Amino acid sequence: MDDFDQIDRFLKSRNEALISGDIEMLRKHLAKYWRADVKTADKKVLEIILHKIRVHWRDCPPVLLKESVWWLLDHGYSLMV
Repeated sequence: MDDFDQIDRFLKSRNEALISGDIEMLRKHLAKYWRADVKTADKKVLEIILHKIRVHWRDCPPVLLKESVWWLLDHGYSLMV
């Protein structure tokens, strides 16, 4: 397995989690590629992370970007990370 295969797997996993909006799928992705302690993170925190990542994801589908911008603003969060 080379570095490009690892990158492809990471991107596929990330994109599936972000597009689905499934918090548990995002939790598994983050635990594998970011921090293991995210397994115990509060669901609300992961929901905020999901929407902030989408807002700053260059290839985010426009409908998901709009959904996440409004979700963050409606819940009193800034769009900044």
